[in-house]
Amino acid sequence: MPVSFAALAGRDRGGLSDPVRTTALHEWHVAQGAVFENVGQWKRPWYYPRPGEDMETAVLRECAAVREGVGFMDASTLGKIDVQGPDAGVFLDRLYTNMMSTVKVGMVRYGVMCRADGMVFDDGTVIRLAQDRFLVTTTTGNAAAVLDWMEEWLQTEWPELKVHCTSVTEQWATVALVGPKSRQVLASLAPALAVDNDSFPFMAWRDAVVAGVEARVCRISFSGELAYEINVSPWQALAVWEALFEAGGRYGITPYGTETMHVLRAEKGYPIVGQDTDGTVTPQDLGMGWVVSKKKADFIGKRSFARADTRRPDRKQLVGLLPEDPGVFLPEGTQLVAGSVLPAPPVPMLGHVTSSYRSAALGRTFALALVKGGRDRIGERLYAPVGDRLVPVTVASPVLYDPREPAAMADTTRTAPLRSPLAPYADRLAAATRTSGGAIRLAELPFLTQLTLRLDAKGAAAEAVGLALDLPLPLQPNTVVRAGESTALWLGPDEWLLVGPPGAERDLEGRIREAAGDAFVSVTDVSAQRTTVLVSGPRARDLLAHGCSLDLHPRAFGPGRCAQTTLSRAQVVLVARDEPKAGFWVLVRSSFAGYLADWLLDAATEYV
Repeated sequence: MPVSFAALAGRDRGGLSDPVRTTALHEWHVAQGAVFENVGQWKRPWYYPRPGEDMETAVLRECAAVREGVGFMDASTLGKIDVQGPDAGVFLDRLYTNMMSTVKVGMVRYGVMCRADGMVFDDGTVIRLAQDRFLVTTTTGNAAAVLDWMEEWLQTEWPELKVHCTSVTEQWATVALVGPKSRQVLASLAPALAVDNDSFPFMAWRDAVVAGVEARVCRISFSGELAYEINVSPWQALAVWEALFEAGGRYGITPYGTETMHVLRAEKGYPIVGQDTDGTVTPQDLGMGWVVSKKKADFIGKRSFARADTRRPDRKQLVGLLPEDPGVFLPEGTQLVAGSVLPAPPVPMLGHVTSSYRSAALGRTFALALVKGGRDRIGERLYAPVGDRLVPVTVASPVLYDPREPAAMADTTRTAPLRSPLAPYADRLAAATRTSGGAIRLAELPFLTQLTLRLDAKGAAAEAVGLALDLPLPLQPNTVVRAGESTALWLGPDEWLLVGPPGAERDLEGRIREAAGDAFVSVTDVSAQRTTVLVSGPRARDLLAHGCSLDLHPRAFGPGRCAQTTLSRAQVVLVARDEPKAGFWVLVRSSFAGYLADWLLDAATEYV
């Protein structure tokens, strides 16, 4: 009897075939007609076409708006890792090519990570929050890889370091406010924040209230323009975004997407890891020798910089390319040759185009490329085979645009409502409960306090913390302890997730740190990182079994049990509640919440 592919696929089809991650601002982007691109599993706005605009026209308009006025972008997908502990500075010094332990509290430093072979692995910023605490940002695509890299070195090579690393990517929604008028827009929504150059210098961060919302504002730029990254809870991100849109209206504020971001950074010669690098590129090849410390005794990759191969003058180096015809566009990946006539194969190649764009600021096309001995070839003419012709190009510095940063200032405030990740699904979840006749009940439990706690389970601090919280920490794997409104979930050796009522995070963290005293303990607020879905009803266990590889029989996964697992294809923490008929908690990352809700609603149709 033939079996259909649909039967084999089950629910892994269409929109459920692969998890889609979205930010807290996704609905706004959709409503504004954004065209999206896939960045890993994230849906990111690519550009925002107006009626009658193609991609080229829209991107040129967005670029001009940012360079001449102000624009804003959803940068929430950047990886964010909380690094805390008494040895955090030492740890980051070993990971990055430059010094991080000397960054002052309140300041930010750009850094590059290399593999042991000296090749660029990732880049981002390091924000110093306290003497023993940093927030590390990574590229969107490398967030998981960087966290894995950190844990590999901590667990296998440097276990003596007292450091804990926690992903907080979804804990923060990030808005990049960029352009000469960005200072005026920010000042109008944060009147208590001094935004002049002296009070708020480049590569600094400040806690502030923006549009009535507590925010962490960083003065960082990936465009070369005056810019701020405004980090807020994703529960209030939409309110802040709309306030910026309203406040910036007088300056023609324009939302822009990833394509415009790429153009702006390329005009300044800022590389993107994975696009302008390919695993064979060192910081020196990128013209970033300044980011390699000469003071540190050691860091990952340092020894490799002394190898003869990494010191060759003919290594491929990042340069700019200007086609002789300013209207000619060079496809990315185009090879570069020395002569105006191609010799017989094999043709010696000098390099290739890594990024290519049309620039509103330059009024022409341009490109970035990796070229053998590229910096010594600046001013030289090379040729790019495009189709059946050789396009002449001039090698140039990768920095092709150098804007000046104006200084100006401008004032209102408001309060922002909270918006949960599954707010758009509230009616559909309630309808599923009705149509199943109560066999399945689905509901979001939004805004619960969630803290990741890490400390020595065998030390006195663990008992002291349990007493302070009136909540003993569970010591048996995959178990849960509940007391009153608070619950402690065992996540792993020396790691727990504490779940409490909304708004309790500061009180719980304060009590934990006071009880722990001088013991090494890390507490990270991840309340907005996940949302909680309550799945209950007589058939709740059956529904979850459709998408979970765990044995969910009550004998194997009874009340008071928890596990980190996958439901369909989304990573979740699954909790079997110990109250009568309480069902299950499904704690899912906020960016995957929409995907999981769609899966649950689809699976619930079997119980209609």
